[in-house]
Amino acid sequence: MNKASVIIHIGLHKTGTRFFQRAVLRGLDPQKYAVNPEPLYSCLHDAARYPGDAARANAARAAAGKTRAAIGGRTLVISDPALSGDMYSSHAGYRENLELVAELFPEAHIIYFVRQHADWLQSAYRQSLKKGAGQSIERFLNFYDGQFYPRIGRLVLGARNVEALTLSFVEIYRAYADKFGPERVYLFRQEDLRRRSQEVYSRLIEVLGLTAMPSLPRRVSG
Repeated sequence: MNKASVIIHIGLHKTGTRFFQRAVLRGLDPQKYAVNPEPLYSCLHDAARYPGDAARANAARAAAGKTRAAIGGRTLVISDPALSGDMYSSHAGYRENLELVAELFPEAHIIYFVRQHADWLQSAYRQSLKKGAGQSIERFLNFYDGQFYPRIGRLVLGARNVEALTLSFVEIYRAYADKFGPERVYLFRQEDLRRRSQEVYSRLIEVLGLTAMPSLPRRVSG
């Protein structure tokens, strides 16, 4: 396989993003890869957080054009789970972000990590406790009287919450596969990073156009 000229990692959040960014992308040769170059990364991230905002999308377009001219023959690598949409809102906005990514980088190869739903929800709950008011997991999941309910708002009593039954993991994959072609969308499971790590590494080597994985650090975070 020839090395892709553009590689976009779209997340999801809570699926090993820190490992991928710090242990894999940080080890790429900067003479061959331009990883999250500025100001493109910040402009694209800003547009992804506010999908449909014309001014932010135009800023991303301008930055993409300048970045393409600046990086020469290096492979452009963008890693930003915000592209998959708002994690607390069933990834709302992912379609608008997909259209922008496809417009800016129609030749891109996509890296997409998912996770078993219950584990993902538990991880999202733990993150919500760090970023907002404390609450029970039942309230976070909108689970009352033995059943799940649609949420009434982004915040409940000052804390974030989710609709546990409306996650869009498969829908996001299918949308990207329809847009870019399934042969250019690499689907991974977060659980396999530990259980079948060599298989995951082999696929990452393929999409990144490497001969071997970068030397992985013993620890990624404290």
